[in-house]
Amino acid sequence: MEDYQLTGILSPEIVVLDSDRYGRQIWAVSNLTKKHSGDNCVMCGEIVGKKAFRSTTNKGNRGSRICIRCIEELKGVFSQNEVKER
Repeated sequence: MEDYQLTGILSPEIVVLDSDRYGRQIWAVSNLTKKHSGDNCVMCGEIVGKKAFRSTTNKGNRGSRICIRCIEELKGVFSQNEVKER
C-alpha cells in the first residue's frame, strides 16, 4: 500500500497529497467508468466505488485510485493538526 500525506485542501473535491515515491500531486474526485469502478484503493486495498480520487498531475500513477473514505480520514487528521498548530 502507498503512503500519502495530505498537505492541502483546495476544495472539497481537490486535495494535494505528498508521497515519497511520486512527490507532491493534485488529486481530484473522478467519476469512474465501469472499467475502473472495480479497482482497488492504493491506500487501503478496498474496492473503490463509482467515485474515487485520482492523480491529475503525474502520468506515473494516473491509473491509481484512492477511495473517498481514505481521503476523508486524511482530511480529519489534517484538520486536527491545523487546530493544534494554532
